[in-house]
Amino acid sequence: MSELNAKPPNPSAKRTMVGAGPPPPGPVRGGAAAPTVAAIAREDVNPNASTLPPPGKDAATRRTEVDTRPTAEDFQSNRGQHRGTQMQGIERLAEPGSEQGRVRLIPGKVIPGTRYRILRWLGEGGMGVVYEAEHINIARKVALKILRFDLSQEETMAKVFEDEARAASSVGSKHIVEIYDFGELEDGRLFFCMELIPGGDLVPETEDDWIEPPRLIGLLRQVCKGLSAAHKGGIVHRDIKPENIIVVNEDGRELVKLVDFGISAMVAAGSEEGGNIAGTPHYMAPEQITGTKFDGRLDIYALGCMAYELLVGYPPFLAEGIQELLQQQLYEAPKPLLECRPDREIPKELADVVMKCLEKDAAARWQDMDDLEAALCEAQIAAGIVTPWDDLPLPEGIDPERRERLFKGMPNPNVIVMPEGNRWLVPVIAAASALVIGVLLAWIFLGGKPTDEELDQIQALTIEAREAGSKTQWVYPPETEPDSPTAFQKVIELEHLEGSAADAGEERAVELRDEFHGTLSTLGNRYWGVPEARGFARDYYAMAYLFKPEDGEARERSGRTAGELADFRARASTGDFTEGELSAARWLDVFAEEDKGLAEQKANDLLAMEAEESKTGSKRSALASNRAVDAARGAGINVASAPPPPTAPVDADEGADDGEIIDDDAGAEAGEGAGEAGEEEPVIDSASTKKRNRRPKKSNSGSGDDETLGGSTRDPDKAAELAKQGMDALRAGRRSEAKTLFNQAISYDRRNAMALMGLSDINFDTGSNQKAVLYAERAVKAAPKNSGYRIKLGDAYYKVLRYRDALEQYEKAKSLGNSKADSRIAKAKSKIGG
Repeated sequence: MSELNAKPPNPSAKRTMVGAGPPPPGPVRGGAAAPTVAAIAREDVNPNASTLPPPGKDAATRRTEVDTRPTAEDFQSNRGQHRGTQMQGIERLAEPGSEQGRVRLIPGKVIPGTRYRILRWLGEGGMGVVYEAEHINIARKVALKILRFDLSQEETMAKVFEDEARAASSVGSKHIVEIYDFGELEDGRLFFCMELIPGGDLVPETEDDWIEPPRLIGLLRQVCKGLSAAHKGGIVHRDIKPENIIVVNEDGRELVKLVDFGISAMVAAGSEEGGNIAGTPHYMAPEQITGTKFDGRLDIYALGCMAYELLVGYPPFLAEGIQELLQQQLYEAPKPLLECRPDREIPKELADVVMKCLEKDAAARWQDMDDLEAALCEAQIAAGIVTPWDDLPLPEGIDPERRERLFKGMPNPNVIVMPEGNRWLVPVIAAASALVIGVLLAWIFLGGKPTDEELDQIQALTIEAREAGSKTQWVYPPETEPDSPTAFQKVIELEHLEGSAADAGEERAVELRDEFHGTLSTLGNRYWGVPEARGFARDYYAMAYLFKPEDGEARERSGRTAGELADFRARASTGDFTEGELSAARWLDVFAEEDKGLAEQKANDLLAMEAEESKTGSKRSALASNRAVDAARGAGINVASAPPPPTAPVDADEGADDGEIIDDDAGAEAGEGAGEAGEEEPVIDSASTKKRNRRPKKSNSGSGDDETLGGSTRDPDKAAELAKQGMDALRAGRRSEAKTLFNQAISYDRRNAMALMGLSDINFDTGSNQKAVLYAERAVKAAPKNSGYRIKLGDAYYKVLRYRDALEQYEKAKSLGNSKADSRIAKAKSKIGG
């Protein structure tokens, strides 16, 4: 925890304040002083004085030594015992004994000679003690840090600290903690006051508590922004590490605050010889160790060390001795990040960004914080990652062409996560987020407390729902990934949680329904008054109705009957949409865009794509495009002409109102349950609310089952062969190859149960639990008498806390003779009190 944490101190916590962990190893009062970092460094750069092999030793030998971890202990569990995690450089100083008079600091009393009243102790460590205090005139609460006596008596150190800390605070970044005041106690100790920010640092509890890439990218981008502002103001932090990154809650999201600017500079300035160096060895750049000229790239190296640690659980170098650790920082290459934890899904693109931060030569690193932040965005784009922080402004100090590429490639932050210019939803979202937090806290303290696992599950589902919403996938999945879960499906999943999570999940679902309903209603209102775009307004209202069925206006304006809305809800719950619907739904992203320039760009990109589709005679794309173009122009979005329609005649009665999604194949999925050739099947046209008959599908075999998603001819035998190959690959551990084979099998037969269950297995094993459920449900639907599939579907339900559904599947598996069902039945019943 940080020094700014407003929570009561916990004696068992790993930290209670930034810079206030365990005192540095070695005696600091009486006895021989520990060797200074400067002295160690001077030995390290002299191979003759080092007990380690000199830099010229065989690189492979040195690399082997580096790769070998010193102990089998969990690094984070014993973090306080590692000298490399503590500030070094103050070893030559010594605190005075009891003969030195001290000002008494009593909670509830004003500190003599100041205008601050002590409220409570927050923490104490190597640099000083921290209290929560209150200014007696303006009643502002602050974190008041009183420096050690010996640090306070070093005039140069105190002056450098004040100058650096005040300069960093004055750069105006919300990512740097604000310092309000400096002063000196009557006993000579210096103090300073900073904003009191409740939150925690980024130090993991154990090596297994890693920060997953989407969250890490969002946090690191904020660190980059804070450091970029400081560097442009001429300030280098010099001690970036997990302890000095504080994360607070702001409007339901994590906000990064950087603390302890000036501490390292202060210690480095205190050497009588003028050559002292200071820092935390696990995060010190080579130029910091050698005392040579440096700039902001020193902080880039430290940030790389920290990012490496947060991904794999421990820093790049793990020597216990300071001398050996600094030697490694100077000469050794860190083990490639991806080799450290192959069990974790760390995108190569992100790993490459981190490894470049760790180059020994500053010229080979990212050249400044804007360069690094841009690289993080590029890694995010390449890995297809969406984060809750995608509304952060893009870095300014980069090449305009590079910035334009980022502008085009970054996920759409509109509606759920709004950029600076989109303020029309901020009050709604902020209020909803605050209410959600309040509901969960009330639930926890008033009884029926969910388990930590259940709370984590609720939070994960909430994040996934908002991520889907941020990509405008409220109800329709992307055409390229039709099995991706939507915001609506995540809300339903929350509503199906059971046991002690049931009420908390229901409360969260209610808040998300209100949130998404508000977003969609706003979009519907925006286009309702535009005649050309009213069809799209109807689509937004129809989706708003799904989230809030009691909204009579949304129901009326959707233009759909009760039966059609019920059908829409059922298909939205399962993602059972046709290619035609998903293709037309692409335009919903365009019309959700607040920025007209960006909407124009998206529209023209989509038209170019559909122009290519029209060359194949795609009736669907041409019809949707013509109406979308008219709607866009009516809404003031300048777009090019739609691709010319195909030459095939189109009956007038098969049209749809302008802008509405066209359902070419509503009803059964292609290849699943389609009628025999020549059979006419009544279909509801969700756009015009008129019933029409589907024309018989023509195929070489004369069966409606010949058409499958993607246009492949249905071939069950080919699908079975590919599914078997996929299963063989999965058993051999070749997961990526297996996934490809299973998808190929489904392209030939969407009801191939083996391929569907194989994809469920892959998603289950990789933690994509909702996808595992969806695929398992489809597999059971295709092979309802397979007891093993019933067991796996039950396991998937159990994983997402749907215990009653899990029990139902286990009992069906038992009725089919599966011997593995009994233990699972007992486990499920224990969860629901059966």
